[in-house]
Amino acid sequence: MSVSLLPGIIPEFLIQGVPASGGLLYTYAAGTTTKLATYTDSTGSTPQTNPIVLNARGEPQNTLGNSVGLWLTNSTAYKFVLSPSTDTDPPTNAIWTIDNITAGQLTGTSYTASGTNAIALTPTNNTPTPVAYANYNTYVFAAPATSTGPVTIQVGSLGYLNAYINGVQATTGQIQSGEVVIAVYNSVLNSGAGGFALYLSINSQPVVYGPDTGSANAYVVNPTFVLSALTTGQVVVFLAANANTTASTINVSGLGSKSIVNLSGGALISGQIAAGQACVCVYNGTAFQLVNPNLSNPTFASIVSPIIQGAALAGPFRNLAGSQLTASVKTSAWTADAILMEDSSNNVVRATNVNVTLNLASAGAVNTLDTGSVAASTWYYVWAISNGSSAGVLASLSATAPTLPSGYIYKTLIGAVLTDGSSNVVTFTQYGRNWQYQTPAVVGASISSSASYNLVSLKFVPANAYRAYGSVNPAITGGNYAYIGTASGSSNYVAGVQTNAGAGGIAQYNIGLISQSIYVTVSGTTSVTVSGFEINL
Repeated sequence: MSVSLLPGIIPEFLIQGVPASGGLLYTYAAGTTTKLATYTDSTGSTPQTNPIVLNARGEPQNTLGNSVGLWLTNSTAYKFVLSPSTDTDPPTNAIWTIDNITAGQLTGTSYTASGTNAIALTPTNNTPTPVAYANYNTYVFAAPATSTGPVTIQVGSLGYLNAYINGVQATTGQIQSGEVVIAVYNSVLNSGAGGFALYLSINSQPVVYGPDTGSANAYVVNPTFVLSALTTGQVVVFLAANANTTASTINVSGLGSKSIVNLSGGALISGQIAAGQACVCVYNGTAFQLVNPNLSNPTFASIVSPIIQGAALAGPFRNLAGSQLTASVKTSAWTADAILMEDSSNNVVRATNVNVTLNLASAGAVNTLDTGSVAASTWYYVWAISNGSSAGVLASLSATAPTLPSGYIYKTLIGAVLTDGSSNVVTFTQYGRNWQYQTPAVVGASISSSASYNLVSLKFVPANAYRAYGSVNPAITGGNYAYIGTASGSSNYVAGVQTNAGAGGIAQYNIGLISQSIYVTVSGTTSVTVSGFEINL
């Protein structure tokens, strides 16, 4: 008789973690209570007792009391029932029952497979034809083809069931031709309809490598391991022949060009791929994400970290300065050691050694107005902008969404300029967030009654100013006074001065613009000026 050894050489049976000394192992034909013999050796000539009485170590034994393996008839499925030594025959107090056991069940040599997506497993001569699916039955086979769609498996003629990898039905490219697949039946899968959990002997999404044979911005990779389809998670490594100069694509195994994006999902900018760089890309289902962008460009380093966002940066610039000290012109100068700018996907570029001139007489280009014509008595917000390879500035009426020139996607707010009644730039200096008039602006020269002055609506400060400073100066008349604060009442005053006979006085104020306004309380007359403000950048 042809028999095979049950895996485990000499199996040990346990009851509650302790060797089942004296335990009774009943062996039946699968799915029945008909006893089916097992054997003590490879000849298949000496059947075990049935039930098998286990020795002190919980192992099967021969007639001499020696521990032996369990030899099962080939092409035959068994049911094992383990019972305590006190049980009856047939057992009425079984500890456990395992059905559909075969000697070849776990050896991986029992089935041949056919089909691409609907895979049919046919038992070999050494394997019994199963009569039913049973939990944790395991089937091992070599994949006959690379999957091109959702995968199902049938064993014998028991019906096709969905096959799953990590709880999701296996699909295109996830099974590669020739790889060894372990399929384990589980009745819980597919909402209780039953299915197979797949365990693959090789990565169904292997890391593949190939040299780049394309051009700058259009990379072509034909790896030795030819991919038949792209699946999410596929890793491709290539040695770039050329640096990129703008947004780029990659075509792998002739499957079509896909965009290469950075870690935040945005298009690449110039220099994120360097010539000779080993690029690691991961397919995310729609595009290849470059996980190791080139950061060596000293002028524009892409810092594609989601932590670095324009709104959250403690300092988007270093040694920023803006100025115009000459009257009746429409220009201003802007310099900085470094400025960080951000795109809509939170990618950041850094421009260094910035030194540019903003000209309000022009529009629609770098270092001009974003749109339209310059207006009189108007605040314009100044933005630093970049296309990833060069930087400049832009003036806009918007403090949140300027209209950027074509190709410029990075921006950050850096300052403001004010035009006078002739649409020329009011003379000023700005250092960091501190903006100062060259000649203080006069809120009122002869204020004679207490009043509130909205500095924003009166155009003395831009809407994003959060603090203003200047002076209050009562007329030289004995007993006159002037106080300034955020509202009426002494508890709101931040500065004040009272004059005596023949002696004047001046008070400097620095006030937070809680409501964009200042409140002046006076007797007699007084003058109030705004010297400058701090701008929220």
